[in-house]
Amino acid sequence: MVYGGEKYEKKRVGVDSYTDPEGRISPLSITWSNGQIYKITFSTDEGMKPCEHLDEYAHRWLIDIQKNKRYLYKDKIGWFVEIKSKDHGDTGKWPPTPLWDPEA
Repeated sequence: MVYGGEKYEKKRVGVDSYTDPEGRISPLSITWSNGQIYKITFSTDEGMKPCEHLDEYAHRWLIDIQKNKRYLYKDKIGWFVEIKSKDHGDTGKWPPTPLWDPEA
């Protein structure tokens, strides 16, 4: 077991994008599952890269939403971002719980 990590998962999102005549894709906005739309003010295509927290490769863009930089990914299925998992099981953190007593 590796200690100190947090679990992440894919969060599928809708993306409005522009594709230029050469085939380059520029994401313009993200639509969250609750219908909230976030305008992308800046994006940089970084090509195929490893995901920051998931064990896979995907096409990656560095984007800016409301002055926050995040990664946006596109795989064979569609667009996604990485979010912290809601599963509060064993996250690999040490100590495992705040009530852990090393003297016990």
